[in-house]
Amino acid sequence: MGDDTLTKFFLAPPGASMGGDPASEQALVARICAGDQAAAAEFLRLAIPPITLVIEKIEKDQAEQKAVLLFVLAKLKEDGYRRLRAFKGRARLATFLKLTVRELLAQRVAARLKDDPNAGWVRFKRIFDQDIRSAVARRFPFDSGSGRWEDLYQDICEKLIEDNFRRLHKYSGEGSFVGFTLEIVENLLTDIMRRDVPRQRLPAAVQRLPQLEQDIYKAIAWKGCAPEAARLAEFLRSRDVDPEPDAVGEALSRVMEVMTPRKGDGGARPKTVSLDAILGGVEEKLKDDASNTPEEDLLLAEEERERESLIATVRRSAASLSAEEKLYLQVVFGSSEKIARREIAQLLGCSVTDVDRLKQKTQRWFATLRQNFQDHHGRAREM
Repeated sequence: MGDDTLTKFFLAPPGASMGGDPASEQALVARICAGDQAAAAEFLRLAIPPITLVIEKIEKDQAEQKAVLLFVLAKLKEDGYRRLRAFKGRARLATFLKLTVRELLAQRVAARLKDDPNAGWVRFKRIFDQDIRSAVARRFPFDSGSGRWEDLYQDICEKLIEDNFRRLHKYSGEGSFVGFTLEIVENLLTDIMRRDVPRQRLPAAVQRLPQLEQDIYKAIAWKGCAPEAARLAEFLRSRDVDPEPDAVGEALSRVMEVMTPRKGDGGARPKTVSLDAILGGVEEKLKDDASNTPEEDLLLAEEERERESLIATVRRSAASLSAEEKLYLQVVFGSSEKIARREIAQLLGCSVTDVDRLKQKTQRWFATLRQNFQDHHGRAREM
């Protein structure tokens, strides 16, 4: 089919939109692939509206839109409608076409980034903008409303532009450029998460201890296991480690000696997660739970010095939490909406059972803090 014919179809009224059932759509595609010219004409009449919707999001100039439409239709016809043969009727044909056209235009942009970087980048952002923002929101749900999503979006864009689109230029032309790009975005977000939440590492003092002591340290500091010999022995047995109870008790003593700060050493316990992201939420939650009337809120405002002292107590108490518990609190307090247990588990890289355990432990910790807050507030009012 020549360019003049394609242009005629483009300029003509679009006609009916795709609305047939999947079986009839699949039959239409089968007829096209078999060389039925009438089916090809019918397909062109029905396909142009959804194809045009995709093109108009990426190309704003009408002349360019027409040129791109001809490019897309030629690609669809290529190799005996090879791309249409992938349509199996699992989705509507209009949806299949939109995704196919998006991929074609993305590959076109990949080439344009080399020939005309500025124009290519403008179109790249029109294609991938929502995908990048969605990936940021999915990976950092607890930063909703903080303004950080926009910062992370800009960080990703800067990384993609870096060294004259070095990462994007690694695309070989094989496979999906959309999939290739989204994998880069996911990897960049993973790097950011690793930067924000350092990987758990054994302190040097613990590394010098025997393996049993190291296992006990991991159980206490990383898995939230109580520093009790009997419970530790039970926990270790669940991990295919079966030490003698007496050996566990002795090893625990050595671990606690290492973990207990000595005077003047600044504390030997490692800091793995910043508490800044959780303390603000904890403080607000404590105040909300403890204050029931405007008068009490006013009294709290007048007791700024006492509150500051209390928050210092919260910080000291939070320092005793494990890295897992701190990260759990960051996720829970940082989100503006309730997050499902399974999603929390994915973010923390643990099981749903572990999430339930973390919830119970942090709830007990929080209940103690709340009681301390109420006791402190009550004493302040009596003075």
